[in-house]
Amino acid sequence: MPARRHLAHLVHRGVRTPPFAAHAWVEADGQRVGEPHDTATYRTLLTVPPH
Repeated sequence: MPARRHLAHLVHRGVRTPPFAAHAWVEADGQRVGEPHDTATYRTLLTVPPH
């Protein structure tokens, strides 16, 4: 069984304007996971830390 990496992860919810758009994303070790570069234009409104 492969070893699992335990990463600090956060779930973010944010928006951008114009045009208005909302998006949620996950960050692990301070990096967005699987997101295109244009998601850097979103402003974080809510961050949910790990349990």
